[in-house]
Amino acid sequence: MAASVAAAAPLPEPAASTGAAAAAAQRQAKAGSAEIETCGGAWVVLDGNGETDGVSQRLDELKRRARERTLAALSAAPDELAQAAVLLLGAATTGSQSTGAAAAVPEQADNALARLAQSSRDPRVYALAFRACGASCPMLSAAQWARLDPGNAVPWLYVAQAALARHDPAAVDEAMYRVSLAQRSETGAELTARVLEQVPVDDATLPGSAAFLVEVSAAQAALTTPVTVAVDYCAAAALLDANHWQVCSHVAEVLATRSARVAERRAGTAIGAALGWPVERLTELHGEQQAALDAAGAALQSGSDLLGCAGARRRLGWLRAAAANGEVSAAQPRR
Repeated sequence: MAASVAAAAPLPEPAASTGAAAAAAQRQAKAGSAEIETCGGAWVVLDGNGETDGVSQRLDELKRRARERTLAALSAAPDELAQAAVLLLGAATTGSQSTGAAAAVPEQADNALARLAQSSRDPRVYALAFRACGASCPMLSAAQWARLDPGNAVPWLYVAQAALARHDPAAVDEAMYRVSLAQRSETGAELTARVLEQVPVDDATLPGSAAFLVEVSAAQAALTTPVTVAVDYCAAAALLDANHWQVCSHVAEVLATRSARVAERRAGTAIGAALGWPVERLTELHGEQQAALDAAGAALQSGSDLLGCAGARRRLGWLRAAAANGEVSAAQPRR
């Protein structure tokens, strides 16, 4: 994939804390309150009702540390994608007091990100800037993104969307034809993938790193791809023309089987259903998509292990697999 993840060293195992656990048990017996051990050996006190305000405060602090250390590491990196990540993450933090990459980015950061993308030949940098800036960066275009990454269906979907907005049916046809030829359909993982290479994984910071990455990934996922353009283009009423039908058949195949994200695969499957794909195949595709959603839910759910090492490793592991190989592949057993 265009946004590949560098091989990471295994996450460190937590240090043993038998003595600390015994001391905590003694304090709990005396005070009548509960304590939980965090990754790295620190302890957080719960109140008498088991409330977790202390957990939230501790997680926020760890998340802040993880963000600061990650931004410092990215700032020192020479590559353009790291520079783009710093602009986007730093601006989102300053502008919205968020630890993730929010959709609303201050205008100054927008301009800096757009200038970086304009001079870059890295399609990941261009994709990140184009999707983050939106209409506020008119100097960026879907057409240029498609020129940088012609084998990716996603920029061509944006090209089709722009052509539709200016009432240019011939350009829509051309863009959808290019979607039908694409080798893959991917976007949204480039930021998560690059941040994963720099995020701290020591026990003391690990839960904060996981929480930080979950927010970054969720904010990128919220920037949806315009797959409705393909769905509408391939609506049943438009399939009377044989060439149109053939293009849509390939579009459905690309989206349903080569997309990194479940949402795009579902759109491709819906087009395939309209084209008359066999029920058996539709059932198989739906099963893969649901398995991916279930796996993501199981990996990213926090429950009672927000500050534990095992939960943090589980969340980071799934994010790493999804960024490298897509959400469906991340859910499939390793061979």
